[in-house]
Amino acid sequence: MPLLTVTGLGKSFGAEDLFSDINFSIPHRARIALVGPNGIGKTTLLRILLKMDEPSAGSMHFAKNIRIGYLPQEAVFDSDNHLWEECMLVFGDLVARQAELTELEKSISESGNDPEQLEKYGKLQQQFDLIHQLQEHGVEMANGGTGQRSQHARGNIGGAWPHQGA
Repeated sequence: MPLLTVTGLGKSFGAEDLFSDINFSIPHRARIALVGPNGIGKTTLLRILLKMDEPSAGSMHFAKNIRIGYLPQEAVFDSDNHLWEECMLVFGDLVARQAELTELEKSISESGNDPEQLEKYGKLQQQFDLIHQLQEHGVEMANGGTGQRSQHARGNIGGAWPHQGA
């Protein structure tokens, strides 16, 4: 099943068609690029796919639980955090799992080797290791302003910009 299927997609502004009758599907593990001259609707198409804008025609079907990574052209940095703090936000799952592991370790040491707790600990440790492996690759910062670098870092470390497809 494709990650995304678009059928007959179009966008008009009044009587002016920006694009019309766009059809495509993106298979699992595909790498794609959207290339073209200024003004033909590349950003508008992405905004429609992210459900930030409405199409004038057509339909979109997303695979279940899909997350779309997106780095906006214009940086919007409306956080009071410093750049480092903003980049570290993507490690929230890792920090939470580490805290759970610490609590389980304490519980196991106090109650003995309870098989259920040991099994839970093993599964949690596997999740922690997987998240850690995915996130330890680091970030290659973009040459932009602080907001753009922060968004680039969060997108790369976290795996995707937090726009949900439905």
